[in-house]
Amino acid sequence: MEEGTETRRAFDHLTGGRVSWQPMPEVYDRILIAGRTVEFRAGEERLREELKGHFPSESKAIDRYIA
Repeated sequence: MEEGTETRRAFDHLTGGRVSWQPMPEVYDRILIAGRTVEFRAGEERLREELKGHFPSESKAIDRYIA
């Protein structure tokens, strides 16, 4: 969880800052859609690029989803 985000501040507040966060692996999940493997990559922009690479006609929807 990235420092400075609203969600991170909330978790830090609730846990008194006692949770030690570890970075996610580069590929943290994979899904299979219509015979294609789509990798979910750590980092908002990498995930956005991966999804748009598989679904270029859904570019606006992907941006809305991530936002």
